Amino acid sequence: MGLIRIELENLRANPPSKTAVWPALERFLADMDAGRSGFFHLPARSSWERELAAIKPALAHRIPELDTFLHLGIGGSSLGAETIVRALGASRAPAFHFFNNIDPDWILHTLERVSPHKALLYVVTKSGGTMETLAQFAFLRQWLESRLGKERARNHVVFCTDPSKGDLRALALEWKIPTFEIPPSLGGRFSALSAVGLFPALVAGIDGARLLKGASDYRKRFLEQVEKSEIPDALSLASMLVDHARKNGRAMTVLMPYSQRLKTLSAWFTQLWAESLGKNGHGLTPIAATGATDQHSILQLLRDGPQDKTVGFVEVKGFDQTFDIQWHDPTLPAFDLLNGVTMNQLMDAELGATRQVLTNGARPHFTIVLPRLSAHTLGQTLYFLELLTALTGYLLEIDPFGQPGVEEGKILTKQRIVAAKRKLN
Repeated sequence: MGLIRIELENLRANPPSKTAVWPALERFLADMDAGRSGFFHLPARSSWERELAAIKPALAHRIPELDTFLHLGIGGSSLGAETIVRALGASRAPAFHFFNNIDPDWILHTLERVSPHKALLYVVTKSGGTMETLAQFAFLRQWLESRLGKERARNHVVFCTDPSKGDLRALALEWKIPTFEIPPSLGGRFSALSAVGLFPALVAGIDGARLLKGASDYRKRFLEQVEKSEIPDALSLASMLVDHARKNGRAMTVLMPYSQRLKTLSAWFTQLWAESLGKNGHGLTPIAATGATDQHSILQLLRDGPQDKTVGFVEVKGFDQTFDIQWHDPTLPAFDLLNGVTMNQLMDAELGATRQVLTNGARPHFTIVLPRLSAHTLGQTLYFLELLTALTGYLLEIDPFGQPGVEEGKILTKQRIVAAKRKLN
């Protein structure tokens, strides 16, 4: 399987000069070697196979009759895993429910369709103290225990958290719960290719080794370009997006995969882009879209609205399935036009037309091209977008790995919970 390709010729921006972008690249690489973030070296240093081998005996009696996988997590603890499962999950895989919100109506409505006897809870929080996730687990623990009993209920739970600290890690030791690790240097929104995403992938019948191989192959290409003193594709795109934002006021970035299976990729990218880059008065605002659906919602805006956006497409060159559109009678012009065309040709025509609309209107756009959608190409795509995000942060001279605004929200939420409990007492 080949590498993904990044098409930049329609971005309507001058290619960056090496003198303009190389200092940011050097700072990024130095920080990665110093351990500032674990995502860059993750494909080469993944502990997944070791963790899985160690935990596999304890998992054996948890998975055989599994028909429902309940993933408890929020933000980066959920979106990357959901992206992988929705894109590549086998048709006979268990039903997956991603509990990425605390809406009580939605939680109870979801559980009405779940048998606790055949359900597995995967509780994911890097800190071990994420309020939303612990609240979900506290409720679902009661739900399981009321139906299965305390001891049996624990056989339906797997954790994923920090390797040595946090309340969830302490609970894992006390209850002897199989627990995967989130490396301390790996931020949640950069964790899709760790056990956060790889364990759900395993249960969904997806080859985690191929996901990591894809990321590793793209990392290798990136480093080869650096060694040849070529500007890597991710850095070129990052520079052009930053230039558009600074010079042309195009501070919004649309990501629009032309694949229903990649719809969640846009949601994952939204968090990655916004939480990494929105700092110190800087940032590029992400907009999630899906082709061809959103041609009928935002294309008009993209063509004739404010000139404040760049658009990124994700194109899948070869779909796994194909079928013809057949119409014989009665004779009707709209149906006759489609007769004999494949659904794949229609999707290609829609993507080509959307790009042409933007080109005709002098609206900048780029395309990430996947030869096919597979574990290998999805691993590349996730890694490329992580690289793109980090490098954009370095060009903006901000820290793409912190999230002070999110942390402030957590502190204020805790204060409100404490105040509410005082009132009750």
